[in-house]
Amino acid sequence: MSERHLHIQHAEVIDRNRRQRLATQVEAQRQADQRREAQARRAQRDDADEF
Repeated sequence: MSERHLHIQHAEVIDRNRRQRLATQVEAQRQADQRREAQARRAQRDDADEF
């Protein structure tokens, strides 16, 4: 394999890893947002139950 080919492969791996990491971060943020929304709904329900 030529050195150029190895550099291209390496760049592709780095790019693929970066995309995967970003997708994972986006999914983690989505889940955190969902948890916060659910907590807020529960808090509203609990407040309404007190009255």
